Amino acid sequence: MPNLLPTLEVCDVPKGAGTAPVVFMLAGFPDDHSVFAKLADDLKRTHRVIVACLPLYDQTSLKEGQSDYYSVEEVLFRLEATVYSKTDPGQKVTLVIHDFGCPFGYHFAFLHPDKVDRLVGLDIGCTNLARPAEKGSRHRYKLEKFPELPEGPEPPRTKDKLNQLFYQLYFSFAYLFGRKVNYAVGTALLRGFIKCMHLFRFLNTDPKSKAARDLKDVRCWHAYPYWALWSKILFRPKSYMYTHTYESQYTSSQVASGYTGLIPVWMPMPKCDTLFLYGKRKRIMFHNNCFLKYLKDTPGCAAMGVDGGHWMFLDKPDFCAKVIRDFMDGIVYNYADTIPPKM
Repeated sequence: MPNLLPTLEVCDVPKGAGTAPVVFMLAGFPDDHSVFAKLADDLKRTHRVIVACLPLYDQTSLKEGQSDYYSVEEVLFRLEATVYSKTDPGQKVTLVIHDFGCPFGYHFAFLHPDKVDRLVGLDIGCTNLARPAEKGSRHRYKLEKFPELPEGPEPPRTKDKLNQLFYQLYFSFAYLFGRKVNYAVGTALLRGFIKCMHLFRFLNTDPKSKAARDLKDVRCWHAYPYWALWSKILFRPKSYMYTHTYESQYTSSQVASGYTGLIPVWMPMPKCDTLFLYGKRKRIMFHNNCFLKYLKDTPGCAAMGVDGGHWMFLDKPDFCAKVIRDFMDGIVYNYADTIPPKM
């Protein structure tokens, strides 16, 4: 049995009522399963809900001899093994992803179109379109830009990019300091920076907006995904946009047939119906308008800004649950809609 991601399952669908459709949730930094508690509690009435978090995120201390690092490819392999082991053959899932769950979730959905029925991205948008590479290519698939906006190329969001660059490198530094020098000091550095982010309202401009995990449960080694990503970018400059050779036993034949290659760091737009919800009350955005326009123009897809911060599904749990439930039922709202869904 391969190693799996830490998971919890909830389902209130009566036994004998048939096979309940599956919702698979993947949390990001620095959250454990509890971040999706309210959303899962709502969806479990009609679905079997599997809530997963990244390796180590369900722990506040390391076991003796336990690694404090997992590579990008290891997490992706574990995501695949978890989804396939927790579901029946041929059974599709609705994938709900947030924060650092998004890079893994978008790749999984693109690589497994026969396993993902719908996808809900929370606050972190796709960066590129993608298509399978030609046979013989060293890449698994090629990236393409989203179509330009009608008014022309979108101005670069320099401020957002610099903010992302700074905090991600700082998180990487805090992780490395803890790993190489002292875990307690690394944890203090990480917690102090997160406090500053909340103080200056980077992720939630409303003082009443909710954050996720209590800072006392955050450890510096929870930041290992940032180092896993940036170590590729910083020390493999000629192939920085690719993470690893992809040779998974779970790979869909629709994607993998005849191909062996590298996976890009950037997040590809999956082929399935996709809903993107993002918090409007924060100082930094993790998507661009070309992505929103693409979703608006693509049948079955939608994007909507929510009156909340980075964890908008905690700020507006009933609203987000309503939009997600309607999306799974085929009712698609869009960010351009003038009438919001009724509660």
